[in-house]
Amino acid sequence: MSVFKRGRNAKSHTVPKNQSVSDYRNATGLECLFGYLYLLDKSDRILELFEMITESRGRI
Repeated sequence: MSVFKRGRNAKSHTVPKNQSVSDYRNATGLECLFGYLYLLDKSDRILELFEMITESRGRI
């Protein structure tokens, strides 16, 4: 969770064009989390998170 929060709260020098700032920051935090898990070779957890995301998208 701390990796996600650190990425989300990091200063960005770009402005989102088609999304809100909060959506952009959350996406950046998620990107940091996936990068962190990749560096730790935690592919099982990455796949688990992707499955959770795709399942929740179907309910929106």
